[in-house]
Amino acid sequence: MSLLKRTKENLKQLGLKPIHYWGQNFLINEKILEKIIKASDLKTDDIVLEVGPGLGFLTETLMLKVKNVIAIELDKHLADFLKEKFFQTNVKIINKNILKLSLNDLKLKNYKIVAN
Repeated sequence: MSLLKRTKENLKQLGLKPIHYWGQNFLINEKILEKIIKASDLKTDDIVLEVGPGLGFLTETLMLKVKNVIAIELDKHLADFLKEKFFQTNVKIINKNILKLSLNDLKLKNYKIVAN
């Protein structure tokens, strides 16, 4: 199923619409997803800080390629959805505004930032 169709179905299921004043947009193009992954130059021992995971399509790919994914999601409804979706995986979901989060609090030394 295409990312566009999955996005529409997930948003309908959750009763959500993009919140434009947050700059919210969703990854709906598989080719863009592939380009993001390629440009990220990921290694199996990488720790990735993902900014704005949305519905988690990029997260799904990242978690299969790296050691850990820490995904920062502002939208509480999406964060709750993602916590359930990625329960007992190498993905940690944090419901915060990345602009107000102190990265020192995450106690990360070496990480890559990946975002849509």
